[in-house]
Amino acid sequence: MRRFLLSFCSLMLIFSFSLSAQPDVNFKSVKDKLPLDPNVKMGKLSNGMTYYIQKNETPKNHAKFRLVIHTGSVMEDDDQKGLAHFCEHMAFNGTKNFPKNKLVDFLESTGIRFGADLNASTGTDVTMYELPIPMDNEELLKNSFQVLEDWAHNVNYDGQQIDDERGVIMSEWRQRNDWRFRLSYNHGFKIYKDSKYAERVIIGDTNIIQNCPHDALRRFYRDWYRPDLMAIIAVGDFDVNKIEGMIKNHFGRIKMIDNPRERPVIEVPYHKETLTSIHKDKEIPVDIGLIYFKKPHKKEETIADYRQGLIEGLYDLMFSSRLGEISQRKNPPFINASGSYSSLRGDKDAYTISVVADGGKGLAGIDSVLKEAYRVKQHGFVETEFTRAKEQLMSIVDRFYNDRNTKESASIVNELTQYFLGSNNHPGIEYEYGLISKLLPDLKLAEVNSLAKTYLTKDNAVVTLTTPDAEEIKVPSEKELLAVFNAASNRKLDPWVDRVANKPLFAKELTPGTITKEEKNDKLGTITYTLSNGAKVLVKETDFEDDQILFRATSPGGTSVCRDEMYLSASNATSIVGLSGVGDFDQVTLQKALAAKNVSLSPYINELTEGFNGFSTKKDLEVFMQLVHLYFTSPRLDYEAFDSYMDKNKGILKNSAMLPENAFGDTIEVTINCYHPRHQPITIEKLDEVDPDDAFDFYTDRFSDASDFTFIFVGSVELDKIKEFSKKYLATLPAKNRNEKWKNIGVKQPDGKIEKDIYKGEEDKSHVRMMLSGDFDWSQRNRYLLNTLVDVINIRLTEDIREKKGGVYSPGCWANMSKYPESDFRINIDFVCEPTRVDELVADVHKILEDLKENTDNIRVEKAQKAQLEQIKLNKRRNNYWLNNLGYYISNNEDINKIPNWKKLAESVKPEEILTAAKEYLTKGNIVKIVLHPEKS
Repeated sequence: MRRFLLSFCSLMLIFSFSLSAQPDVNFKSVKDKLPLDPNVKMGKLSNGMTYYIQKNETPKNHAKFRLVIHTGSVMEDDDQKGLAHFCEHMAFNGTKNFPKNKLVDFLESTGIRFGADLNASTGTDVTMYELPIPMDNEELLKNSFQVLEDWAHNVNYDGQQIDDERGVIMSEWRQRNDWRFRLSYNHGFKIYKDSKYAERVIIGDTNIIQNCPHDALRRFYRDWYRPDLMAIIAVGDFDVNKIEGMIKNHFGRIKMIDNPRERPVIEVPYHKETLTSIHKDKEIPVDIGLIYFKKPHKKEETIADYRQGLIEGLYDLMFSSRLGEISQRKNPPFINASGSYSSLRGDKDAYTISVVADGGKGLAGIDSVLKEAYRVKQHGFVETEFTRAKEQLMSIVDRFYNDRNTKESASIVNELTQYFLGSNNHPGIEYEYGLISKLLPDLKLAEVNSLAKTYLTKDNAVVTLTTPDAEEIKVPSEKELLAVFNAASNRKLDPWVDRVANKPLFAKELTPGTITKEEKNDKLGTITYTLSNGAKVLVKETDFEDDQILFRATSPGGTSVCRDEMYLSASNATSIVGLSGVGDFDQVTLQKALAAKNVSLSPYINELTEGFNGFSTKKDLEVFMQLVHLYFTSPRLDYEAFDSYMDKNKGILKNSAMLPENAFGDTIEVTINCYHPRHQPITIEKLDEVDPDDAFDFYTDRFSDASDFTFIFVGSVELDKIKEFSKKYLATLPAKNRNEKWKNIGVKQPDGKIEKDIYKGEEDKSHVRMMLSGDFDWSQRNRYLLNTLVDVINIRLTEDIREKKGGVYSPGCWANMSKYPESDFRINIDFVCEPTRVDELVADVHKILEDLKENTDNIRVEKAQKAQLEQIKLNKRRNNYWLNNLGYYISNNEDINKIPNWKKLAESVKPEEILTAAKEYLTKGNIVKIVLHPEKS
């Protein structure tokens, strides 16, 4: 249950409530063990290796394989700090059957993308290798199993390859070395006091990375990459028995080593006193407080454990909801805050409260969240909160259950990984749905309220505060931080008042409009309805998800039609209205009214268009349509919500200049837009220009005419319902028939060669952005050619400046193409590197670009096209792919019948055409280079 909450509630999604057709789950006692999902075939080889196999048909003809090793940085010896992660890198630098770079080269030649598909990760306790495979290529399947086996016991660890990889890992260290890393690193010494976790940072000791003997790496691999610590997880559209046979054949021949080292559970020692930790950082714009109440780790193995997990989940929902409500008040004590119970590390769990506050106000923020925590301890939650939380929690599971037959394989792989590591149960959604349906109604509010007494303790607690290192901010002492923590338990507090609106969401009496025209498109499987007010409704019915309806609405205009002096208000209009609620409901009461509904709707206004994004289920579609109608006809302006919004943004902006990346991003923005007044950095002074009434007036104007809107629905729609609700809620929207268009506000891309250097930050790293731009002859074919050229550049960047030069970790290249207001393009190249190597690596990039203009690159073009075809196969059965494409083509006044042509282009375009594209787009002469250097350089 906890994993459902972490996946969905943290994203602020709201789901539907349904108890229909639930599976019947019977158990004799709450002491009964939770079963493993019967759809999973689990086994253990004679060498101790575990395997999990599950057939799953989403996506079709595709499978995801994962090799999991229960080892990570916490298993390193003192001379190996960072080598668990180094070992992960070496798996891609040569194995017995794929020497040197042949492994990546082979997989890329089949359409598997390095980084995006082919990947790996290292944690403190686990290392994982990912391999997604199309199942229509028997030879690829065989070779992929050989890759997986090689990773498990046949990595070469060639000395030269080790030395070459040191630079790549140092580049990764530079790229990741920011305030987030320093926050975690510095507070870790107190959070994991006297534990090995306090000494083992995943990226490791840079001295060891640069200078360790080769055998230190080989020793880690020999000690910990062994079958009794491994699992192979296979989920996909395949024959289970066939995959089991391949697993036994490949992994059964791995021999168990003699006298293996014990793999201990690392303890995080108990401490009677409350520990505190303060870290100040010159690159953090806000205060961040984290309060850990450490508890012994507990596994969810029985029905009783699962029941307790439900109680804890309800507590998390209600407490975080209270904090969210407080954050929306005028002059809120924090920007945002939450609380949750989860596993920590080793033998400990933790109830953790987090708070983000204005710079210098972290102490007050911590005091405020502790005040609410102790309010719960003194008075508990109230019955209305409890009822709402149960409905919301059940709605999360309801959504999972309704979509159980179209669940993505990647999600199942993640769950089985946690099951192998002992972090979660895995009885299957059918069992969980029935179990929760049976357990939830009998849970008592008193059981939830009793948790505060066990959560909020002074022993085994750690309070941390990270704050900006700025002259104007007084950094509190650890003694002051401890005093705030201790004082929180001594206050007498009033009970919480749960504010709800006891009225219907939609009380309007509407006379439905009509559908004046209906057009079917058999090629795309869409239907377009023209409504009596002129609006269009485009519907694509799919079976990709059993209960998912995605939505987008679009209309021309956007902020381009506003006066310059109103721009800041106009650009904030949807945020202000979105935080104000709708109809008779402010945002707080609206969220509570929708807590058991599976709907989400957000208005937007960008430069050229306005509209909505959202989603629903079949059951809650009418409520969703009511919301659309209300956001058109009954938006609200809540001045308190506006003040809260402004206070939060000012708090973030106050110290935002401390972040080097902000200066970097601001410089990019103003440069590529030729210092246009609408593309200037936002400051507190500029924010003061936002007028709530002007913002509201602009919003109401943009949504006062539905006649030029196109409403797009993609997913498990029921056409009769779409028609009924479109006539009732969309055809009755106001129509002025303004026949509007966006305006060209005169934003230009820069001409010629521009170079800028920024000196900000203390870390020994530079961030490089190169941008090539020019006019663009807009067509689907030209967009394809430019995107493919970008894919080839990405491959070359990885090969040349990452692997050969060891100069960067994750270079990136992408293209921006616009049809309106003027057709143009921009190619972006981005990487982080050692400051002394900027000129060298920039020169290498130019060499790559020059080479692409002179030589046809057949091999890499073919790699790019195979990857594109593989992605098209996957994407064409995803609702968001169709929603995004339909919205994109409609906004650009392009024929939607061209959407499927991308596959034909990937199959037909020749490498010579990419050479022609390179000559076209890489010779425009407009190039911007912006480099962020550390101040000391």
